[in-house]
Amino acid sequence: MAVLGLVGGVLVGAGATGALVQGAAARHRASAAADLAALAALSGPGPDCGRARAVVAAHGADTVRCVVGDDGTVVVRAAVTPAGAARLLGDAEASARAGRP
Repeated sequence: MAVLGLVGGVLVGAGATGALVQGAAARHRASAAADLAALAALSGPGPDCGRARAVVAAHGADTVRCVVGDDGTVVVRAAVTPAGAARLLGDAEASARAGRP
């Protein structure tokens, strides 16, 4: 019985660790998508959230928000749904801001 308890504890620990890793990976994907999207929004003649949304989608993320400020800065917020058990915790979100020097 003690062995079964030990094995069960190890399996629960491994599952929790897996969920944490999946959540962290989703957060990094959201962060990369938001960073690149904010830069892409500024890559044309003027700030364009359409370019930002396309970059976010290309990274398998969803655009939560894209705002062009009066000073030409762009703020993009992206979300990624984690895989596996981490999905139960909700989407991982990240924001990025870019502006002309």
